[in-house]
Amino acid sequence: MQLVQVRLSAHEMMERMSEMRLWLDGRRFEPSRFSYAQASNDVIVTVEFKIDAEARAFAERFAGAVAAD
Repeated sequence: MQLVQVRLSAHEMMERMSEMRLWLDGRRFEPSRFSYAQASNDVIVTVEFKIDAEARAFAERFAGAVAAD
């Protein structure tokens, strides 16, 4: 499994999460899990992928994203 974490400011969370969902749907990528947690004034979005190439593409698309095993 590949995890991709994206740090978002709280005020941009809804817009960016919608953008992520549209991007995923457009490519027919199906993450295993999509969650988020509060971190100070930011939100950490975690997306788990079964397919490494999908995780890499998602991480490359969303600035500040880091893919980790």
